[in-house]
Order: sequence, then C-alpha cells, then structure tokens
Amino acid sequence: MYCPLCRTEYRKGFTVCTDCQIPLVAQLPEPEPVINEPFQTLWTGDEEPALLEICGQLKMAGIPFGKSERLNSVFPLETIEWLPRFEIVVPQSQYSRATQATGLGHRLGDDEGEVQAVMELPEMEAAGEQPTDAGSGELEPEVATVEVWSGVSEECAAMIEASYIENDIYFRREELENGAMKLFVPEEDENRAREIVREIVEAAPPE
Repeated sequence: MYCPLCRTEYRKGFTVCTDCQIPLVAQLPEPEPVINEPFQTLWTGDEEPALLEICGQLKMAGIPFGKSERLNSVFPLETIEWLPRFEIVVPQSQYSRATQATGLGHRLGDDEGEVQAVMELPEMEAAGEQPTDAGSGELEPEVATVEVWSGVSEECAAMIEASYIENDIYFRREELENGAMKLFVPEEDENRAREIVREIVEAAPPE
C-alpha cells in the first residue's frame, strides 16, 4: 500500500498515511516527468497542517509541486535570519493555476506587509536596484544564473544557504519534483559561493 501524496510505502494492514492523513492506494500513479523550467515559491509557513492541506489541493488539481523543510534549529540564532519552516514551489507556468486551486491569491492579499512588498517591488526594479534581502532565494533566474551546488540533502542545502546569508551572497534555490535541489548565485559571487560549498561539503577550512 502506498500514500498517493508523499509516496511512502506501508506494510499490509495500514489504510491511512500517518503523515498525510489520507487513504492509501494499492498502486502509485506513474511519476510525473521532470520539469525543466524555473520554480516559483507558492507558500511558506511554519504550520504542518497548512502544508498538508495545500499539497493535497495541488495534487487534486494535477499541478506538479515541490516541498521542503528548513532546519533552522541546527544553527545558532545570532548567525542567520529565521526563515519559515516549510516551503512549497510550483513551476512558473503553473503559478496562476496553483493560486486559484489553493485560494492563496486571496490569502496573500490579507497580509498588509506582503501587499506593501508587492507594491514596492516595481519601484526597486525601475531604479535598477536588487532586493536587499540577501539570500532570500527570490532572485529572478536571469540574476542568479551560475549553479554552484546540487544535491538531495536538505540539511546541507540549509547550511550553505545560511552561510550565503551570513556573507551577503544572493542566491536562488530550485527544487525538482524528484527531490533534488540546486543553488544558483550571480556570476560575480561564484568564486566565494563555491568556496563556501567546498568548506561545508568537504568540511575543509578556507584557503
């Protein structure tokens, strides 16, 4: 038996996924093809019930998505900006459908701070300025174009992102449907970004 949402396999006798709280199925559908296009953040938050609800809505609508969990607790609080625990991303071409299927377009409009941020963004772009939120992962693909790391370890990705934030390196994360992750940085930050990856992955001191 399998969970159609998280695809976890269960022994005979189980009927409901203990994580997603949905009925199990005898067979999983064929995996969706890997999508070779940029992903866009649909939702971030700290509440697991909200995460499961949105994932279920996207699944019902047939919209591909990726989800991740950040491990903020593994870092000293004074070294990083506290980020939301969960994130859901969707292909950019499916973003409008996803907001309609989940109702997130209306929910986002209820947050005055988010509305203000959306209103101010065109002014920043008109002035030729980049967002000042270093390491936010919200950079446009044409800004952060150099891939400096790829893998499936959320803990390793979180450590690299925390180091980029600490060193004021802008980055962009892409998460694929198969669970793999990629980190991109602007070309001018490539050398520093790769050195940080080397230090973390190889546990080597800086040269």
